[in-house]
Amino acid sequence: MNDPNFERLLNKTATLYRMSLGSRNTLGEPSKTLNPTITVKVAVQFLREKFSIDKDGITYEVSKKAFINVDDAVAGDYLDVDGIRHLVVGVENESGLNHHLRLFLVEQ
Repeated sequence: MNDPNFERLLNKTATLYRMSLGSRNTLGEPSKTLNPTITVKVAVQFLREKFSIDKDGITYEVSKKAFINVDDAVAGDYLDVDGIRHLVVGVENESGLNHHLRLFLVEQ
């Protein structure tokens, strides 16, 4: 995934976080912790038209997409860009060749 032309388009730096589950509290609920996994270069764009994604019984209105050149992002991760946290609700291997990923984001 080393394409200098594509990397020039990645104009921001972001941190990708992943949720991990810890020990259970007195009610049996696991504690949740966001752990930074990687700092990446990213390009974020507003969508022309919003659309909905249903995930785990919740409907999310997607208004942004981001492009990254790493392959370690999954739905449920969080992406912090310019001090704004986004939930990743969808991930596509856009070219199908592991060149880059397109992330669908919901601002938190």
